[in-house]
Parts: sequence; C-alpha cells; structure tokens
Amino acid sequence: MGMVVLPIFYKVDPSDIRIQRNIARAFVKYEIRFKRNLKKVQRWKDALKEVVNISGWHLQNSLKAFGEDHPAIGYQTLSQYFVQYASGLPLAIKVLGSFLFKRSTAEWESALGRLKEYPEREILDVLQISFDGLHQTETEIFLHIACFFNNEDKDLVEEILDCLDLYPKIGLRVLFDKSLVKLQGNKLWMHDLLQEMGRYIVLQECRKEPWKCSRMWLYKDIDNVLTKNMEIEAVEGMVLKLPEPREAHWKSDAFLKMRNLKLLGIHNIHLLHYPQHLPPGLKFLDWSGYASKFLPSDLLPNELVGLRMCCNNNERFWTGTKCFDKLKFIHLNESQNLIETPDLNKVPNLEKLVMEEKSAAFCRRQKVLDTASPELLDMGTQVIKKQKEKPQNRDLVVTSTRESSIVVVLELFCGFLFAPPCRR
Repeated sequence: MGMVVLPIFYKVDPSDIRIQRNIARAFVKYEIRFKRNLKKVQRWKDALKEVVNISGWHLQNSLKAFGEDHPAIGYQTLSQYFVQYASGLPLAIKVLGSFLFKRSTAEWESALGRLKEYPEREILDVLQISFDGLHQTETEIFLHIACFFNNEDKDLVEEILDCLDLYPKIGLRVLFDKSLVKLQGNKLWMHDLLQEMGRYIVLQECRKEPWKCSRMWLYKDIDNVLTKNMEIEAVEGMVLKLPEPREAHWKSDAFLKMRNLKLLGIHNIHLLHYPQHLPPGLKFLDWSGYASKFLPSDLLPNELVGLRMCCNNNERFWTGTKCFDKLKFIHLNESQNLIETPDLNKVPNLEKLVMEEKSAAFCRRQKVLDTASPELLDMGTQVIKKQKEKPQNRDLVVTSTRESSIVVVLELFCGFLFAPPCRR
C-alpha cells in the first residue's frame, strides 16, 4: 500500500521479540483459544518476526545516534533530555545525534536551551509535509491547537472553533486522519514537536515583533503589549493561561486597539483597571477568574458568539435588556456569587447556558420550581422533547454543572428558560 512501517522498541530488545523470548506463554494461550484456527496464530508469529527484522528504532539506538553505545560520563542526563525532546520520533533523534556528535557538554546544554526557543529547521521541514496541503480552515484549527488548545477538552475546543466559523467537525477529522492531532480520552493531543512547528510558523510571521503575529500566548509578550497600550492590528487570537493568579497593570483601553481580535482567553490575571470595552469584532471571550463584581455595561461586543466567565466574582452580568443576536453559548461555571441571571429576551440564538448549581441565582430559580404547577413542568418537558425531535430548533437548553439530566422549565411570567436538575 506504499506505507512506511517503522517499529519503535521501547524498553525491550528486538532480539527478544525475534526469537519470541518471554512471549511464548502468550502464544500458548492464543493456541488454546484458537485451537480450531492455528494457522491464524502462526500468521501472527510470522508477522511479529517480520516486523522485528524491519530496520526499527530501539531506544539504545537513540544513544547510538549520539555516536556512542552508552552515554559518556557527564552526558547521561543530557542524552535523556534530548531523547525526551524528540519524544520517540526516529528522524528527530537522528538529526539531533548528527548535530551533537563530538560536541562538549557545555555545547549540548547550550543547544538544548536553543532548541526550546528555536526548533531545528531540518526536523520541522519534514514534519511540515503533513501540514502542507491543508484547507485554510484546517490550517487555522491546527495553529489554534498548537498555540492555545493542546491537551484541552475536545467539546470545548469544538465550541470555540465553531464560534470562529472554522467548521471544526470536518476540520478536526482531517487533522486526526493526518495524525497531526490525536484524541486521548476526550482531550486533543498534539505531539510536542508538531506543537513547536505550529508555534514556529506563527512566530515566523514577525519574529522580532510578536505583536505583529496572528496569535499571542506568552505572558511576557502579552504583558508588554497591554502595559504599553500599543496599536495592534495583526493579532486575531490571544490566550493567556497562568497556573497561579498574577496581578497585571494593563491599560484599560488597550484591548480596543486590537481591531482584528476575534478570540480572547484570560486565566488567572487580576487587573487594577479592568477594560470598559473590548474589540467590536470579538467572537469568543473566555475570562476565568474575573475579579470585579460587575461587568461594564458596554464591555461585551455585539459580534460575540461564545462567552465563558468561570470562577469569577460576578454578581450580575448585565443590567436591563441587551441585544446579542449572535450569542450561542454562555458558561458561568463556578460563579457562586451570581445573584441574578442576565436578561435573555434579546438573545434569540442562545443554545446553551451553563450555570453553577450552588450559585445564588440558580438556587433562587430552583425555588420557583418548588411552587411550579404540573402544567408548567409538563411544558418544560415538551420543550426538551421538541428540541430532540427537531435539532434545527433553536429553543434554549440551560444546563447545570452536575452530571444529571435536565428538565427545561419555561417561566411564562419572566420570559426566560431555566433548568433544574432531575434524576435520569
């Protein structure tokens, strides 16, 4: 079929497999299980022998690539670092081994530091073969994952990409088929070197001035731009995820100067002055840990499609009636201080509202349920049934964060939908 088979032997010697040492017991079990079809078992044995005779890559060969059967004194730890960097890719190990051969430990340490910022061009050129030829939307999805969403939940990423009009269902399938992205559990996973390649491609747009690149993800670059209140037109996506809360002194109107920003994600940043406005073209906002109790009345742009404000201190999101005719998703997970849900009368295309069951707003809505009439409960059940039968229907499903099924209750007098939990 024209395919290249390159077996990798990790913590096992190929010769043990070739003579089937230590695996004989397994084949005995298979012979008992398939006693009526012993030819099948024999084919498996023959196939295994054939595989080990292919020029594979044994971990001990990772060390031979560096010019030695065993690492010399002082090189053991460094060798392991480079093998880990290559993440088992034979080509990467071979290129690195050739480059490092007969160099000093100081040069190895210097090379390792450089690799973290400037990946080896020869490795990236080969990896880019699978990247070339992607559709424009698939390219955008790949770069978004490389810069922002590696090891993130697939459903969440799909929702974000959908807000950006990137057709994620077919786009992710193509990336899966090309092995550019894999699925581990329900999380998207990209090989370290492929991620480096994607970020390298973005940084090459303007290496010395990252604010002229299409995406920003490093704290030092983002902080520099927003503190100095710089004019930025190239950036379309900015996502900053910090493991611990950090205080920043960004200018309150700095985001307005990002005229083409469509995706903004901020996690664990506390500001002295929160912005009053965001770019008018912003389509997805994810601001976890937003510390202020209230959102400025004009903060959210009309073009917004998705909103995530998790783990925040908000008591109210907006007062009065706001028109967001493109807004589809609102996530308010872990917003326990929320005392009032936003008025959704002029949010006609909203498909999902996720609330925290322990929030004051959710508990207050639940009290309404306790006094609701059977007719009202039945109406909510019919809404759910109608939506399941007609997926194109835009009736709102409001879900809670608890793993339980949801009954949607229509509050006729308040004019919005609210979802209390029920047992399956």
